[in-house]
Amino acid sequence: RVVTPGTITDTSILDEKKNNFLTCLYKDLEGIGIALVDVTTGELYATQFSHEDYKAKLMNELARYCPSEAIANKEMIDDRQTCKLLKDRFNCYVEYFYDWSFDLDTASKKIADQFKILNLNSIGLKDNHHAVRSVGALLEYLEQTQKINLSHITTVNYYSTNNFMDIDISTRRNLELTETMREKAKKGSLLWVLDRTQTAMGGRLLRKWIEQPLMNCTHINKRLQAVNELFTNNLLRQELMDSLKNIYDIERLLSKVIYGSVNCRDLIALKKSISYLPEIKSNLEKCDTSLLKEMYNQLDILADIYQLIDVAIMDDPPFSVRE
Repeated sequence: RVVTPGTITDTSILDEKKNNFLTCLYKDLEGIGIALVDVTTGELYATQFSHEDYKAKLMNELARYCPSEAIANKEMIDDRQTCKLLKDRFNCYVEYFYDWSFDLDTASKKIADQFKILNLNSIGLKDNHHAVRSVGALLEYLEQTQKINLSHITTVNYYSTNNFMDIDISTRRNLELTETMREKAKKGSLLWVLDRTQTAMGGRLLRKWIEQPLMNCTHINKRLQAVNELFTNNLLRQELMDSLKNIYDIERLLSKVIYGSVNCRDLIALKKSISYLPEIKSNLEKCDTSLLKEMYNQLDILADIYQLIDVAIMDDPPFSVRE
């Protein structure tokens, strides 16, 4: 494996409540394609926009994610000013990646193979050629550097930049949404005030919600109704919090499984986390709002995985298999 700033999986190095994004940028005379992945959680996002005023749009879009590494085609790399901005604003390592990997047919085949689909319509990439090129090249880069099966990346979330409120990079900085202007620290920011999450996964989700405010009224109201139900029902909220306190970072534990770097203690942590899922599901059953009902219906309590680990590994295993 080649370890790069955007593909670090060691949880002791990473901020548990912050994603570590690797981005792939494709630029030509017609527009820009952006793909972003967090290899520790399996999240993959893609979007595209026209060439007009692309520098400001690109900076504003990447400010939502603050990637630690960017790969790009030659035309993007030749734009020295934008690459310098990426390095200065986000402390982002920028490097060239093979132009052949951005070829439309090559990229389309790579995506179809990854997600085991016949065409790109089902994942929202039909006719979004710039996004297709960036996603395909990103998957190729991960395959070449990580030398693993990328099965934990199960879908690509294509979104329009109109889905979220457009906040330019200066406004984002002045509002101190996730970090303060002077110290660049979380303490003192809006996120610091609001973050009472019980899990690392919840912390990352809250950060995402703050960095990407919704524009769709239906989705906004859905979220507000769910928050209101938990805010007004003290007993239900406390029961959910008590259960969530015991949940480890399942997303990053699973990426360790995929990478083959998981140890017995990690798997016991996964088992302990799974053991609280029936309790959480039982509490969600009492909820009335549509978003919480959806969560209840979608939540798999993973009894088979719990049983598999329980039978195979003792409750207090040594750190390594050799012991």
